[in-house]
Amino acid sequence: MRFVWACLFARSTSAYAGVQVVSKYGTLALHCRRSAGRFPRHTEINIELHRILATAQIPTRLEPRHLMTENAMRPDGRSLIVWREGKYLAWDATVVDTLKPSSIQSAASEAGAVAAAAEALKEMKYAGLSNEYVFTPLAFETLGPMGPKTLEFMDTLKKILKDLTGETRQFHFFLQRVSLSIVRNNCASVMAAMLDNAGYSQEVDD
Repeated sequence: MRFVWACLFARSTSAYAGVQVVSKYGTLALHCRRSAGRFPRHTEINIELHRILATAQIPTRLEPRHLMTENAMRPDGRSLIVWREGKYLAWDATVVDTLKPSSIQSAASEAGAVAAAAEALKEMKYAGLSNEYVFTPLAFETLGPMGPKTLEFMDTLKKILKDLTGETRQFHFFLQRVSLSIVRNNCASVMAAMLDNAGYSQEVDD
């Protein structure tokens, strides 16, 4: 079955963009804060991290409290045992849009540049984290690349799993699930924007 969507995105979409105009390509839905896939994607990625770290015999807690010394902000997760250098792991994950207009130039210059910028912002945000923790920003892009700090974390996790199990299949399955979550929720965001937009048509060919 082939689905062909003819979308008329010339009108403003208040549910997603306020006074902005959604382009005919629908990419605004990938970085809008009110997009349908934003929160499910974030939740799924952190659940996958929680599970793979448990497989690596590193128990974790999601959305822990009282880690910041100056405010009530909470990272996405922390380890319950020492990660390295006698400190616990704390992480915060994000997915940034490769196609966002303000990111196009850096995305074109180097793969993962948009994610690298997001990692730097996360490090600034959690600069006040307790000294008991090693903070790791985890940044993914909607089109696939990861930031350098994220890649470093993934390499470490892969080595831990290989030392424990003798193989890396579980790690690669984990990466596949994260990738599928990003793709699936990209689709959810764009499709929701299409359906909420006033003008669209659906043609179905059997």
